[in-house]
Amino acid sequence: LWDGGYPETYYSSRTLYSLFFEMEMLDGPDYRAGTKRMLFQGRAIADSSIHDVNPSMPYLIQALFDQFPGANGRTVRVRVPLAK
Repeated sequence: LWDGGYPETYYSSRTLYSLFFEMEMLDGPDYRAGTKRMLFQGRAIADSSIHDVNPSMPYLIQALFDQFPGANGRTVRVRVPLAK
């Protein structure tokens, strides 16, 4: 039987920190000659409940180099399994 009341609602929240690793790979001879010619540019992004990039860095690097160098200008989602 409905008593006219509303069911209880429970709220929870958690803080997520955005972690990222960016890399630019330049052509060495061109760079030494004063010209910056980009060979590769990439960025890996992750969300974490831990405010410390150190434990996540190996996974960010692994994700960035998954299927390296990949298609130009594409954003892809990569899942990296966590070590036990």
